[in-house]
Amino acid sequence: MLPTHPPQLTEAAPAPRLEPPYLERCPRLVPVIGHPVFVAPELDTNCFYLDGGYWLLLADGQWRHSGAFDGPWWRVDPDHLPPALLRLPLSAYRAPPAALAGGPPYRPPRWDRLWGPDWARRHPGWARFAEPPRLRPPATPRPPAQQALELRRSPPHGPAAHRPAGSAGDD
Repeated sequence: MLPTHPPQLTEAAPAPRLEPPYLERCPRLVPVIGHPVFVAPELDTNCFYLDGGYWLLLADGQWRHSGAFDGPWWRVDPDHLPPALLRLPLSAYRAPPAALAGGPPYRPPRWDRLWGPDWARRHPGWARFAEPPRLRPPATPRPPAQQALELRRSPPHGPAAHRPAGSAGDD
């Protein structure tokens, strides 16, 4: 027997968004002392800048990377993370994943607890910054967008900058 009415079509649920929330503006970045990494302390997420790219650590311990603050964001396997990120002290994280919380703030998180002993065996020395301080790599330069912003905000320099308005020399 044939149906007397056409089947009802239902709209499929949208696919879940795989990207983390993008950053709406270029975050203010400050250097992490002793490391070639910058951190965005004013964000509610763990956002870092290293070697020309932004890095986000999500609450579930997954890392994302992008060449621009507003994406696109790519998932990064723990085996392919830069050692400089793995060696950051716990104090550099705005909100470390629960599995990484605790421990001394001057030590790196215990990534081996999150990713397991096999990962730790493949990455011996991940928690050590073996080079003496004088041989540490220089800090990564700030992104161009932030450099331009800092130039616009910086006070004028030179003797005229410190002269009160209406004093000699004003035209």
